[in-house]
Amino acid sequence: MTDIETKLESLPSEPGIYIFFDKKGEIVYIGKAKDLRKRVKSYFTGRDDGRFFFGSIVTETANLEFIVTNNEKEAFILESTLIRENRPKFNIVFRDDKRFLSLRITVSEEFPGVYQVRGPKDDGERYIGPFDSAAALRETMNLILKVFPVRTCRKKVTGGGSRPCLKHQTGRCSAPCAGLITKDEYSKHVSDMILFLAGKKDVLTRELGERMAEASGRLEFEKAAALRDQIRAIERTVAAQHVAGADFTESDVFGFAREGDNAAVQILFVRRAGIIQARSMCFRTLMPDADLLSSVLGQYYSSEGTEIPEEVVLCFDPGCVDTLAEVLSEKKAAVVRVHVPKRGGKRVQAALASRNAWHALRQWEERSRKGLRSAADLQSALMLARSPRRIECFDISNFGGSDAVGSMACFVDGEPFKKGYMRFRIKSTATRDDPSMIAEVVGRRFARSGDRPDLVVIDGGPSQLNAAAAALDRLGLREIELVSIAKERQEGGKPAIPDRIYIPGAAEPKILPEHGMAIHLLQRVRDEAHRFAVEYHRMLRKKRTLATGLEGAAGIGPRRRKLLLREFGSLEGIRNAAVEELASVKGMGIKSAMALKEFLDKA
Repeated sequence: MTDIETKLESLPSEPGIYIFFDKKGEIVYIGKAKDLRKRVKSYFTGRDDGRFFFGSIVTETANLEFIVTNNEKEAFILESTLIRENRPKFNIVFRDDKRFLSLRITVSEEFPGVYQVRGPKDDGERYIGPFDSAAALRETMNLILKVFPVRTCRKKVTGGGSRPCLKHQTGRCSAPCAGLITKDEYSKHVSDMILFLAGKKDVLTRELGERMAEASGRLEFEKAAALRDQIRAIERTVAAQHVAGADFTESDVFGFAREGDNAAVQILFVRRAGIIQARSMCFRTLMPDADLLSSVLGQYYSSEGTEIPEEVVLCFDPGCVDTLAEVLSEKKAAVVRVHVPKRGGKRVQAALASRNAWHALRQWEERSRKGLRSAADLQSALMLARSPRRIECFDISNFGGSDAVGSMACFVDGEPFKKGYMRFRIKSTATRDDPSMIAEVVGRRFARSGDRPDLVVIDGGPSQLNAAAAALDRLGLREIELVSIAKERQEGGKPAIPDRIYIPGAAEPKILPEHGMAIHLLQRVRDEAHRFAVEYHRMLRKKRTLATGLEGAAGIGPRRRKLLLREFGSLEGIRNAAVEELASVKGMGIKSAMALKEFLDKA
């Protein structure tokens, strides 16, 4: 500890970040401090409330470094950046850095559309969100399209009289592509939709009421009735989305729950339209509550595409309220309020978020316990050396030998771990049988560095199993336990043979109890690997089909194929497009469009 003691004495009483290293020189913890000297010394004196957590870090710390910053804001930002880059052992890290879904309204276009995208961009378009799931976004899309028939297709609108699609027939699009609505009328639909999504329901219903009265005065009773129905639909929607205590200021509300070593952070996204979404994050950590929430806030708001609200509501003070407000205000280029409410509607929201955090934590703990029990049952059933907490399963997908791909699904404690998934395009052209392809993908997977699984599962029978075993042998990794699972099959009029488990060296396959946790876990892993492989195979086949369908067309290279696919969605969409629509695609022109149309008509 001599070197550390020397560094402790040289620590400045200034803001900054500190980095702890183990004997191998790997980073084990990164933290920030208003006063580096006081904060870092507290780890080694044991006077902090989180001393048990601190003691765990100190036990593994062999060296430390620090970086002085000009202020707490710089330390807050730098800490989040370094944690994301280095993923230290004792820090909590977002394992799922996905950007949330949003609605994108292309207000720059003559006939704006509304689309599902991931994360807002600084491109001048209007974004509404975030949405935690595709299901929540689809529900909102369905809701607004019933009231505001705005287009959702990517087709270039020329008003050239093309036949409207099914969405127009079901009343969910006003078909500007077919010239069935004027630009002014369509613009009213778009502006009304934005008013609604911005939470200005009273302004919108008043404007619609005035238009209804005007239409009635002109004896346009059908139009007046349509406006009346629109007003009623809006009022029903807003009433259904009312949440106690919510004033629908754009805000992110953070709740917190802790039970022993497990903790959960819940975010409620409250938006002006009354759209409430939620996201929960669960962690297994000894980190003190304030440090944990502070780290979540830093990493969450430093993620690319994260929408900054007008207000952040916290259930308790993690010690970075003023710093976070300064960082977010600078990022949003507008004042962002960060506070811990003591009473009123905001306090109700914070309590609601914490209550949901408790529910999320209990569900997570129950899933974890179930996953551990399933792994323990599998260990016992297959007589494995250790409980298979991390399982990796391999599968192959191909059709007639074309576009052959391999997939690897990864489960940790009985749940899918999407960050661990891999997919492979089969490189070998000499052999295209399943065992050879399994050997290739297993070899490629374990030639890489990274976490090693407790169990490898192969989707297939003895030949696939033996090929995988040979691949592991060649890499000197035969200690990794390996099994394969062959799907249930029916032979003539005989009873179905259930899923069989093949184990290297065993003369006969093992059949596990049909309703046991062990077989259910293996089946889930196998089915997920199969789904992932088929999904990848279909994507490649779709790309190849498009390329094949356009090969030979004069002047249509890879770049134009990509632009055409983006614009019309498929080869069939390109085939059905009018010459004018093809010509409107960037880089095409009328001559290229006419040549392409002639080529497709002859094909």
